[in-house]
Amino acid sequence: MGLRSTYFNREFLPGCTLNIAHLSQELGVSNSPIREALAMLENEGLVISTSNARYKVVSLTEEFIQELNNAILVILNGAVFICAREDRLGQLESRLEEALNRQKALTPNTEKEHIYQLAVEFDRTIVTSSGNQLLSQAFNRWANLLYMSTALMSTSSNNSIREHERILDALKSRDLEKVRTELEKHYDKHIE
Repeated sequence: MGLRSTYFNREFLPGCTLNIAHLSQELGVSNSPIREALAMLENEGLVISTSNARYKVVSLTEEFIQELNNAILVILNGAVFICAREDRLGQLESRLEEALNRQKALTPNTEKEHIYQLAVEFDRTIVTSSGNQLLSQAFNRWANLLYMSTALMSTSSNNSIREHERILDALKSRDLEKVRTELEKHYDKHIE
């Protein structure tokens, strides 16, 4: 939908109030689809509802991003734990290698949005490899915010690749404590 693409193209500034009537007129649709789209964005954590049926774009503050990163970190560590417990580490390893190779295939002129998507996909691979639908739903609930915070952090694709390589290397050696440590380093990001 048009509303989602305007969000990801940063046409709405963090913290700004969204006017349903204005959006309806701008997008050429009635208020109902706008309300439905805003409800979906709220469910994904991208907007919050305020009093009087108003919506506000979520502000990606340092504190909020740290909270988000901690939540994602718990999900990823839980997924690795499940993979280890259910003897899926080999499957996780091969899937992460594929995800990492997709990242390494990027060229210098690759669009930033694609770079961020591949970075998030590496992490999503950890979760989906666990086979746990509830963890996948939790990750997917926050994936768009993770994507937005990744873009805000403006970490270079080379840094992301190196961090993913260290996570994969720790996994290959089956050093789960080191995997946890590397994931923590990977999610110790701050607004620049």
